[in-house]
Amino acid sequence: MEQGVAEVCGGQFQIEDIGDFLRWISNDLMKESGAELEAAGLRWKQVQRKCTARARDWYRIRCS
Repeated sequence: MEQGVAEVCGGQFQIEDIGDFLRWISNDLMKESGAELEAAGLRWKQVQRKCTARARDWYRIRCS
């Protein structure tokens, strides 16, 4: 997630950038975790909401 903040938000936590950050996280996880999801018998759709919620909470805490 730190990588996402650096790449998408210029290393700054600003609530206005949360949408771009969450899109970046979703795309990165979907791309990077395909093998793990397959091994676990899961599809991205099954875990996307939970991953996004976790990333959103993590980002919001750092904005405050």
